[in-house]
Amino acid sequence: MARVKLENVWKKYGDVEAVRNVTLECRDKEFLCLLGPSGCGKSSTLRMIAGLEYVTEGKIYIGDRCVNEIDPYKRDIAMVFESYALYPHKKVYDNMAYPLRVQRYKEDEIKKRVGRAAEILDIKELLDRWPRQLSGGQKQRVAIGRAIVRDPKVFLLDEPISHLDAKLRTHMRGELKRLHRDLDATMVYVTHDQLEGMTMADRIAVMNLGLLQQVGTPDEVFNHPKNKFVAGFIGDPPMNFIGCTLMRNGRSYRIEHPQFRFDLPESVTSRFINKNLPDSADVEIGIRPESFVLSNKQGGADIAGKVYITEPLGEDMIIDISIGEELVKAKTQIGFKTDVDEKIFMKVKFERIHIFDRNSGDSLLS
Repeated sequence: MARVKLENVWKKYGDVEAVRNVTLECRDKEFLCLLGPSGCGKSSTLRMIAGLEYVTEGKIYIGDRCVNEIDPYKRDIAMVFESYALYPHKKVYDNMAYPLRVQRYKEDEIKKRVGRAAEILDIKELLDRWPRQLSGGQKQRVAIGRAIVRDPKVFLLDEPISHLDAKLRTHMRGELKRLHRDLDATMVYVTHDQLEGMTMADRIAVMNLGLLQQVGTPDEVFNHPKNKFVAGFIGDPPMNFIGCTLMRNGRSYRIEHPQFRFDLPESVTSRFINKNLPDSADVEIGIRPESFVLSNKQGGADIAGKVYITEPLGEDMIIDISIGEELVKAKTQIGFKTDVDEKIFMKVKFERIHIFDRNSGDSLLS
């Protein structure tokens, strides 16, 4: 079984704790994405799995074998880097064949494996070209092909498409997702781009400051974030956070802010069970831009504000709205009529509201 399992893994560079007590499993044949901002520890985690970095504490398993003391080339993994790392003096065929020749495969087997990988990646016509004759996307396919020919237990991909232009990056996301399905392989993919994780992964492991924040499906991390960091990192435009007070009156709760107040429906307050909340708590409500219903009229509105600026985006429009001293973003269709400094009214889609403890950042609804 080609699962990858980390148990209480730490990585320290002197006094710097790059990875802190991470326990995580990538299941057999799963596409797992390690997602987080630069410096969060995701690449260090991947490099420890590959054996390119020593594990300070904890254990890493590939299959049922602990690989802490096993050399990288014996771990039966293949790694694809952000840089293509192609040999400029070797043609595409020889670049892809090189790892097999190092392992002393016979030429017939090498030809068979390279041909199969080239067919999967649709680069058969490129096999006789030099790397300098290839586009960025073609070079990345060759780099992936060089990994495929080894038929490894696990593919490790470290931001392999982050340097490509936006159009090609979109295309390569689809190609990698299809490749995972065709190969039926176990893949661990590192990226700082939340769109890549949301569109490609079976599950996402969100990291920050060396700590694992949440592991779940794209739907789980988007709709049910465990803390403020995950909520703010996933989504574009990002979630709005507004500091408020959560007031309790018997079994009902009210959100209070200097500029607005509203009662929370039972569908939300029922999720506070066993939270031991005080009668008054400092919280931050989280509302995604698409979770507002905008109107030019006050009737039924939960929050009132003033238009700060509008940002047309094709069929959609982002409206920056000032609420007292705070600025929030709301998303609506391009046909909505409004102008700068006009009064605007917002109704909250309560089924999509999030509430976080202002001190710990933890969600009160999960």
